[in-house]
Amino acid sequence: MEQTTKRSSWFGSVESKEKAIKVIGHVSKVFIILGLIQIFGGFAFANFSFESKIAMGVSGIIYIGLGYLLGKFKKIAIAIILLLLSLAGVILALMNLFGVFGTVQNKGLPIIGIALAIASIQAIKATKKYEEK
Repeated sequence: MEQTTKRSSWFGSVESKEKAIKVIGHVSKVFIILGLIQIFGGFAFANFSFESKIAMGVSGIIYIGLGYLLGKFKKIAIAIILLLLSLAGVILALMNLFGVFGTVQNKGLPIIGIALAIASIQAIKATKKYEEK
């Protein structure tokens, strides 16, 4: 009896151009939704200084813009930029968690950044498959 296992699109390989288009679409939506959450959540619920709220708003706008561009143009360069931003978020969250920035009221966990980095890696794989002739 042969048993086949279906791997998740977040961790599996991207074999076809159709699957690549689907993965790119999912990842772009994830970044757009995260950007919206970051903008509205940061302004509405966070107890941060005005400068921190502005920084959260700007980074949310960047995530929305790059997510949109990834979905529209499906370019590997955009996916790499999203990966670098995600990794920077992970590094900053870890530094914040370990108190590098002094006393911070809200110590965030790097879990979201790690998930976004994984999504960005999948976007890189998918855009590479999409750009193949």
